Amino acid sequence: MKRNHGLGARSRQQWILVMVAVGCGLSALSTSYVLLATDLELPGVAAAVVLGSWIWIPGTYSSMAVMPWLVLPGSRGPLTRLVVAVAWVAIAVAVLRLATYPYPGFDNPTAVFPESMLKPETQDIEQFVDGIDNIVEAQQRVAKMYLHDGSVADLCPPLQALVHIMAIGSWHGMGIDDPKFRAMFSRESLLASDWYQDRLRRQQRIDTALLKRHRDYVQARLDRGISNPEMRQTLEARLAWAAAESARIESPTYVESLMGTIGADPLAG
Repeated sequence: MKRNHGLGARSRQQWILVMVAVGCGLSALSTSYVLLATDLELPGVAAAVVLGSWIWIPGTYSSMAVMPWLVLPGSRGPLTRLVVAVAWVAIAVAVLRLATYPYPGFDNPTAVFPESMLKPETQDIEQFVDGIDNIVEAQQRVAKMYLHDGSVADLCPPLQALVHIMAIGSWHGMGIDDPKFRAMFSRESLLASDWYQDRLRRQQRIDTALLKRHRDYVQARLDRGISNPEMRQTLEARLAWAAAESARIESPTYVESLMGTIGADPLAG
């Protein structure tokens, strides 16, 4: 009796879709339970983490690695059957790997970090000091990277000083407890700094260049000639406004009017 390959393939496709739906649903349910159980201190968190890490794989991987070969037109030869078999084996290995040695993930912090790390108050003094040392070393390493690549120059003055103190311990002779260093973080000190004033002057140059482009565009349009009197009047009025606005922006008082704004970053031009 001749087998109906079309019906067999269709049945396998349907089972793959069922696995996708069931696997994704159980994975979502496991994740939701982990979040709820962590807050309410319910049992079974570890088991839910393990289940959620692999239960979605059989259906999802099958839909990507197996189903395309099942929907190919025509009969399936030895090569197709070999590829499908290899795909099934690979999926089974992935499932067994994660089910046996699951990656804990970050849905459940206690699966990644011990309770003593999440609750410093339960640590002894040696553990606490070791944790602080790790934080300081990490911050120092990042601060030295700012010095190494020169990006420290883009920081505002108080952060420049802070990065230097974090990396090498001082900034122009000031340490972390120096009152002058701490005063750099005040609004008045930042607004008066050359770094901030340069940002305002850069913003002024950008605004000036923008208005010049607007004036040049309108003037070029007028020079080409406009037969419509109303449109010409509108463009002449815009040109007059742009000229007056340019004069305002180019004046020294414009920079003062920008005080309190963020100004323009050096990368802006």
